[in-house]
Amino acid sequence: MYPKRRKPIAHKAGVICWNACQGQILLVRQVNGRYSIPKGKAKPWEHLRQTAIRELWEETGIYTQNLHGPTWGKNTKPGVRIYLYWTIVETATAKSQLPLAHDISKTVWVEPDEALRRLRNEQKTILKRWFTQQNRNLHK
Repeated sequence: MYPKRRKPIAHKAGVICWNACQGQILLVRQVNGRYSIPKGKAKPWEHLRQTAIRELWEETGIYTQNLHGPTWGKNTKPGVRIYLYWTIVETATAKSQLPLAHDISKTVWVEPDEALRRLRNEQKTILKRWFTQQNRNLHK
């Protein structure tokens, strides 16, 4: 018998957008009603950082190259790994969002507790880990 072939891992990248002035996180609402951190699949030729920049622009209209990270967590779907970068945006930038992608119905800025309520488990875990790391950095 031949060994079972493993399905290749699909890589996704996204951005945790933190508005430090307002203390809010940017989420996108997909057309299926689920909330998510802006993210998407990497193109075969794309570096994950480029994917994160592109997805943030496509889904929110916010463009930045000032990304930190990535931190990563495994998605709940088998064979999918998500890499999240993070950025701090200013209030003026935060208000200039415009959903561009066909699979996004709206964007919302929410408090951290509300973001954790709206997100699914895999992104909730990554966001909690990110908040923990940020708190450690603030108290050094």
